Amino acid sequence: MNAQDLRASQNDVKHVRTLLGTREDDLESLQTALNSLRRQGENANTDKFALDLEVDRAKRDFARAQGEVEELRQEVEEKIRAVRKLELEVATLVSWDLSLSYDLFRC
Repeated sequence: MNAQDLRASQNDVKHVRTLLGTREDDLESLQTALNSLRRQGENANTDKFALDLEVDRAKRDFARAQGEVEELRQEVEEKIRAVRKLELEVATLVSWDLSLSYDLFRC
């Protein structure tokens, strides 16, 4: 091997080392990006789990509120029936009073 072949081989080695350094830098960048994506994925999973819990809580609250509304609706209907019954009794008493008054004045 002569000096020119030696220099060419040395240049090839330098070029390969440069390429290797670039590839190692690329690999490190990719590993960093991959780790970042994994962390983001873990955060997304945690966020999704937290949101799922919140949605479940909201659904339970909504169902409970619907039950309370139905109970209140029934209470209101019962009170309306009671008021109507009292109004009917008052109307009956007023009618009876008027009838008695009429009979009293007729005598």
